[in-house]
Amino acid sequence: QASEGKSESGAGDQAGDDDDEFEDNWKPRKPPQGSLQYYLNQAWDATVGPWYDEYFKSDFEKTAKLLEQAKQRQADSEVTAKQIRDHFTRDYGQKKQYYSLFNQCFEEPIQGYTYTFCPYDKVSQQALGAKTSFLI
Repeated sequence: QASEGKSESGAGDQAGDDDDEFEDNWKPRKPPQGSLQYYLNQAWDATVGPWYDEYFKSDFEKTAKLLEQAKQRQADSEVTAKQIRDHFTRDYGQKKQYYSLFNQCFEEPIQGYTYTFCPYDKVSQQALGAKTSFLI
């Protein structure tokens, strides 16, 4: 017998575990063969079941797609909000004299390498003729 405050697994109750009575592998019981419910289930499976399943499967897929689109829009909005916050919190100098350098990059080939300097973003080095560059 499980002691009070513990589930059958022996773990203590956790906040948000409202559905402890259901197991992940729970399956509904089939009605006994020959019962009225058994025959109703047979009739459902043969007539309404396939249509019903297909109808709600389509709704589920549409809902899942809309949810995924909403999550993507939320992620995009969060990225945009972060970029805006970063933009306005950067130090552009006491009188904002370095603001004009934002989103600017400068390249200079030196001794077999091309160096790219982008104030407020990155500095990279790329060997002349190479396809990859390395952040410095």
